Amino acid sequence: MANSSLLLPIVTLFVVLIAIEFYATAQNSISVELSQLDRQIREKQQRADQLRQQIARENNPAIIESDTRTLQVILQEINKLQAQRESFQNTDRNAQRNFG
Repeated sequence: MANSSLLLPIVTLFVVLIAIEFYATAQNSISVELSQLDRQIREKQQRADQLRQQIARENNPAIIESDTRTLQVILQEINKLQAQRESFQNTDRNAQRNFG
């Protein structure tokens, strides 16, 4: 009887430890993903800034048009990356609320 009365707290502790480890692993993965997204966003923003400067200096309408289209694509990519980042941040906040 004594063994069975100890079994429930031990199993409960084991489950809690697994949940904590899972949360820590998920938290680490989210942090890594956020860092990568931040880096990608910064790189795209730098490229967009360079293109804006090129467009401002350019006199050839064909090159301006081409660079403007490229800039639009980059801005769309930035928006997608920012949406992904926001999604990961929301996931992180939800995990903290649920497990933290």
